[in-house]
Amino acid sequence: MIISGFWRQVGAPLLLSTLLLGAPAWAGESIPLTVLEARPAVLGAATTSLQPGRDRQNEPFTVGIPLPAAFAVCSDQQLDLTNASLAQFRTLERRRDGACGGAGSIAWVLVDSQTSLPANGRRSDHALIEG
Repeated sequence: MIISGFWRQVGAPLLLSTLLLGAPAWAGESIPLTVLEARPAVLGAATTSLQPGRDRQNEPFTVGIPLPAAFAVCSDQQLDLTNASLAQFRTLERRRDGACGGAGSIAWVLVDSQTSLPANGRRSDHALIEG
């Protein structure tokens, strides 16, 4: 899983990347997600290659996403994922910024959803938005 430029290993056969460009105000803004098929390496005697990919249909994925402070999200019920029939959100961490009635704005949210993609493919049409 690629999150803001850092590699993290996941158990699912999909990779996600998030791009946070600056810290715009939340209204009308989104956090784009790219879903990639993760293919483990095959170690040979002299070379290393990737295992062949396969089509993925409604494959589950989970990713933790950092939210910029400027978004000031108070509840994970404010969130939605574009181009996904279903998505679940869970607050992982809050800021101690006094926002949201003293509870603090959400700093990290966990996103669970499903996606389909072709073998060795990627999807870049998912985005975390205010919903």
